[in-house]
Amino acid sequence: VGSRATVGSPLKRLRIFTVLLALSLMPLPLATNTAQITIGMFIMGLTIAPTLISAVNLVEHVTPLARLTEALTWVTTGLSAGVAVGAIVSGRVVELYSAASGFGVAAAAAGFSALIVWLPPLSQSSTSSKNT
Repeated sequence: VGSRATVGSPLKRLRIFTVLLALSLMPLPLATNTAQITIGMFIMGLTIAPTLISAVNLVEHVTPLARLTEALTWVTTGLSAGVAVGAIVSGRVVELYSAASGFGVAAAAAGFSALIVWLPPLSQSSTSSKNT
């Protein structure tokens, strides 16, 4: 998919980029000024697209073509729900504590995601393509 050939398995790429996303978020709660936040957000922003592309690529890789639209819809729904819940939780944390604590919520969620992505696949289908 796309104009560039991908290297390695989609699961491996998702794992790597999810960890990079989590690592890029970890310093944000420690930022003490706008410049540090700007630099941290820029670096974190560089990790979002590869992580999302890897997730979609993995879904495309393991889903039969006849069910691909439904599978991608579930991915998008899960992403939207996660963003909504994250906004609610981090907003409340910022109200009760501080902006740094709000960044801590994002860092904790990304760290949790980085741990979950390393769980073993539910089936062998994640290591072989159903589309070929």
